[in-house]
Amino acid sequence: MRGRAPLPLIAWGLVWPSHAVQLLRSGWCLLVFWVERGVFYRATSACDMPEHGASFRVLILSDPQVVGLHTYKSFSHAMTALVSHVSDQYIRKSWLAVTRQGLGASMWRGPRPADLVVFLGDMTDRGRWFLSYDRWLALQTRWKALFQGMQLLRHASSLPLRPRAAHDTWPALVIPGNHDTGLPHFQTGAAGPGTALARSWFEQEHAPFVNEQYVLSEGGQTSWNARIPIAVAGHATTHELILLDAMDLVSMEPVGHEVPWELAKSNAARTTRLVDMLRQNQTVPRVLFSHVPLERKKAEHSCDIPWRSAIHGVRRESSRASARGGDILQGGDAARTYQNLVRENVSRYVLDSIQPALIFSGDDHDHCEAIHKGIRTTPRGHVAGFDSADAPELTVKSMSMLEGVRRPGYAWLQLHAEAPMDYIPCLLPDQVGLWLFVYVPCFIASVMYLTWRRLSLRSGTYLPVHDDTTHTPSKTALVKRVLRDIGHTALVPLLLWLCLQR
Repeated sequence: MRGRAPLPLIAWGLVWPSHAVQLLRSGWCLLVFWVERGVFYRATSACDMPEHGASFRVLILSDPQVVGLHTYKSFSHAMTALVSHVSDQYIRKSWLAVTRQGLGASMWRGPRPADLVVFLGDMTDRGRWFLSYDRWLALQTRWKALFQGMQLLRHASSLPLRPRAAHDTWPALVIPGNHDTGLPHFQTGAAGPGTALARSWFEQEHAPFVNEQYVLSEGGQTSWNARIPIAVAGHATTHELILLDAMDLVSMEPVGHEVPWELAKSNAARTTRLVDMLRQNQTVPRVLFSHVPLERKKAEHSCDIPWRSAIHGVRRESSRASARGGDILQGGDAARTYQNLVRENVSRYVLDSIQPALIFSGDDHDHCEAIHKGIRTTPRGHVAGFDSADAPELTVKSMSMLEGVRRPGYAWLQLHAEAPMDYIPCLLPDQVGLWLFVYVPCFIASVMYLTWRRLSLRSGTYLPVHDDTTHTPSKTALVKRVLRDIGHTALVPLLLWLCLQR
């Protein structure tokens, strides 16, 4: 019987280890569960707003930018697959935690689940470059699969939207980003040759159907510009969500080009028609959603509002501006693949016409909280803590771990029937930090402990023993025993880690 393994691999890992190794293995199982689930549920549970009577909650997510085959041109297929898997898992774990789903959700108390989810665009990194519908659709199917239970809201089956008692599914709205549809040509308003197909596919698959008033309808036409009525209490509309095609807004006044105002409006006819329509009357407070942030006055160039940062604790990471915490600076590339702010004239046109009480934007990947001062002439509705004439704008962090921010994020919007509306930016875990400062040190400490333990067992004492009869294993045997202990310790935690990736 000497040449045969006493038990199969699983039993070998479960039965043979000593009590010390079993204890270490149990600790690793707890650590894996904590890093892969616990830290996400803890982060999302810590970010909440108090409710004042009936409320409607909107979860706002931005720039998941799911990695495609050619996202990193210098990467091999194997490296791209690895990066893609890690990024997808981070998005998936974040979604499960923020919606209170999955293993471990019942262990953490958190905010009431969302009544509506709004995605601020850039769902995939290279969605605009596809010329094959099958390859484009495969990437779109992949990002939707990461958001378990999400259902795109495209028709008016339940308008106006109301708070929901059950949350088995999450109705969601998507607005396009420059990575999804590209920027229209500044002279013609048409999509570029590399993005025309992707632009049409993205609208056919994801855009809501609206009527002549841009309100969701059962039929109508697909449009990225829409009005979503919300009824917080009762049957009457109490708020209105406004979705705008920011790609049209950017093309109206592109960086480096001067476009006559009438031509600019005609090139973005579908978007400017809604903006002009909203100028006529306003019966309820409005919340505006745009992928690209709006430009603000020079005196307001700061992304960290001190009294707000003291409340929610979120600050800008990027130092792309002249100072950390500084504003998003206007810019774009020569190839016209992006422009990171809607120019001042168009921004003022949008703000003056729509009179939003609050604006949400994405695209920049990092946190930016700014105030458009004195733009509101109607006292109807405002954000808690802000003057009724001001409109705060929150640029929401990317929820991806690959977009240049160590702490990705998301945001909550809470609408009340009577009290002012409120919002809060939230942070997600630092995935790189979890690897470098949790897994790596714990692994090194475990190897050191197992090595020390084997060294101390060589003679049965911690002190040297001068006894010719004492058998001292060779260095090779010692290394094999340490490796065996590492294998015994790692097997079950590794299986748990693999299960948590599903």
